[in-house]
Amino acid sequence: MRKIKRLSEEWIKSFCGWYNQVQSILIEAFIEYYGEEEREKITKEINDIPFLFLLSDAAYLNCSNIPNDYLAKMLKLYFKNNKLVLDTLSKLGYKDYRILSEATRQSMLTKYYRGSFEYYLHEEFISEPSAGTTHFDIDGTNPIIILPIYFITDQIIIHETNHVLTTPKREGALFPKEIDELINELIIQDVLKNFKNLGGRILPYELELRNGYENDLFLIKGFYEKFKDLIKKCVRNDDITLLEDNLGKENLKMYFMLVKRLYHKKYITDIDLERIDLLINRMARYYQTKKSCFNRVRLRKIEN
Repeated sequence: MRKIKRLSEEWIKSFCGWYNQVQSILIEAFIEYYGEEEREKITKEINDIPFLFLLSDAAYLNCSNIPNDYLAKMLKLYFKNNKLVLDTLSKLGYKDYRILSEATRQSMLTKYYRGSFEYYLHEEFISEPSAGTTHFDIDGTNPIIILPIYFITDQIIIHETNHVLTTPKREGALFPKEIDELINELIIQDVLKNFKNLGGRILPYELELRNGYENDLFLIKGFYEKFKDLIKKCVRNDDITLLEDNLGKENLKMYFMLVKRLYHKKYITDIDLERIDLLINRMARYYQTKKSCFNRVRLRKIEN
């Protein structure tokens, strides 16, 4: 365990060095997406994000992907030494994908300072997740990004950072969880392009990690592309009425309900896709009518 802890601390120190070098580029990538008027807020919010690093079950399940052979060997040995705990959990009925992450729920937390950021190392496991996540206090404040050491990518870091920038600073959520994740993923794809175009790269290596949302993005891509400007304002201003007023509250509700249902459906039919297009087109017509009415009213005011 001491060797694993030392190697983990060395990795965190390296990561912090990589991150600190490109943090300003990351901030610019988000500002380029959300707009110059958001510069001050985005800069402060990203500066204030602490990271919690976990030696999670992802390290065990992906040992073969670790670019450091010695580290991979040590991780396998560490998990082998915990085999008794894992076997016991298996006998108690835990499914394979939960066994490792439940193995040692109790652990210590060590705090590290790197530059202007706070970093933490979780010395063993937490119950979840294997991938990155963003945790907020119950009132929506005090965000912390949780990352599994060795198994993160630039895309994961940007994905979780955008959660910090767009999660309401209060109880409740703008969108259903499924919608929120898909919209977030499409946003960060645009931000990631900005980041790379600006010369940014956080990690000096690439990992082939499965994207959990890639196969479902088609459910919301048409909606996102057509109403991108409204969505940007909605998530940054924490105001769902920007979408409801411009697209029709009932239209939006029906669309979200459909996407949420299809997200959990095993098979998607052509009829399902037609329903998606129908609702998007209905919202587009509503939006166009709304803009036309606004322009006519504004023209009358100018003439008077």
